[in-house]
Amino acid sequence: VTSQATFDAIKGPDAALEMLIQGKDKIVQHEIKKGDSLWSIAMANNLTVNDLREANPELANTDKLKPGMKINLVKAEPLVQVATVVTATVQEKIPYGITYKNDSSLWRGQQQVEQKGKYGSRQVTYRITKVNNEEIEKEALDEILLEEPVTQVVKRGTKVMVASRGDGGNGVLAWPTRGTITSAYGVRRSSGIHTGMDIDGDTGDPIFAAEDGVVLESGWKGNYGYCVVIDHGDGLSTLYAHLSKLKVSIGQSVKRGDLVGLMGSTGRSTGSHLHFEVRINGRHQNPKRFLE
Repeated sequence: VTSQATFDAIKGPDAALEMLIQGKDKIVQHEIKKGDSLWSIAMANNLTVNDLREANPELANTDKLKPGMKINLVKAEPLVQVATVVTATVQEKIPYGITYKNDSSLWRGQQQVEQKGKYGSRQVTYRITKVNNEEIEKEALDEILLEEPVTQVVKRGTKVMVASRGDGGNGVLAWPTRGTITSAYGVRRSSGIHTGMDIDGDTGDPIFAAEDGVVLESGWKGNYGYCVVIDHGDGLSTLYAHLSKLKVSIGQSVKRGDLVGLMGSTGRSTGSHLHFEVRINGRHQNPKRFLE
């Protein structure tokens, strides 16, 4: 039974259709002002942010509001449920897989794409059911494979540096790179205490983790230039400075011998080399005591 008031509100077929779909609830709107947020609008109107998103589908995946913009505060409830069923044929991408294979010519921690992956494609016919223009069901009726995806093949390095032995070392850590020690740990006449060991090399030479651990720092560090710090547990940490490139990120777990960066001359440096430090509970130690 429809009231006289409802009939009076209908001014023609367009108005009747709108009322059937949108319902007879009055749409209350709010004009956005500077400083408004979904949270503040919801609190002021005894609503939740989810209520606002339901009333304004365009805000489903964003919180951005612009002054002058108008949003609904009430989600209109339709008087009738209009169901439609359609079929649609679309072309879709098929994701490609990734496989890894070990390669002894690459350093451990390095990866190289041997074969690029390629999306496949398929033609799918769907039966789509909508209620009041909102999709509620999507059923695949038919599928035709148009092109098979191509698997991406990635080579993963297994090569490790054979450790040299240090003088009087305890064998706790592996050498992070090969090269001549150009500046040892200890007192320097020109600049006071040298807190680490400088190992000579060429820009781009690989630098390896001296032991298993977790990356604490990976980035620019003042005079150290591009630098990596690894926590090995029990208060032991190592630092690798003046790198030309970083190969690890903060929070990443690394294994002894994994590639962590490439040698360089960034920061306060007079030539390409690795500045290597060993610390126990934050205090610098002579790296030679720990290398094997």
